[in-house]
Amino acid sequence: MHLNAQDFFHEFYTSQHGFKIQQLWEFLINSALLEGLIVFAIGVIISIVFFTAQGKKTIIKAKIRGADFVECKCHAYLKC
Repeated sequence: MHLNAQDFFHEFYTSQHGFKIQQLWEFLINSALLEGLIVFAIGVIISIVFFTAQGKKTIIKAKIRGADFVECKCHAYLKC
């Protein structure tokens, strides 16, 4: 039995498989998308708070640079 595309889609979406796919699609749009957006928003807020708090701690402290640990005699390109 051969069906054209329109008949196939009609038969598919009126069968039990079509009903299950329709339920899955509604779940993805209604629940999963909303849940994903909420989790993303919470993650962004936590990241902003964390990096802001960490940034305040590092701005106050004096930074240690790599040049502070290296003596002049260690540089191969410098003649000290």
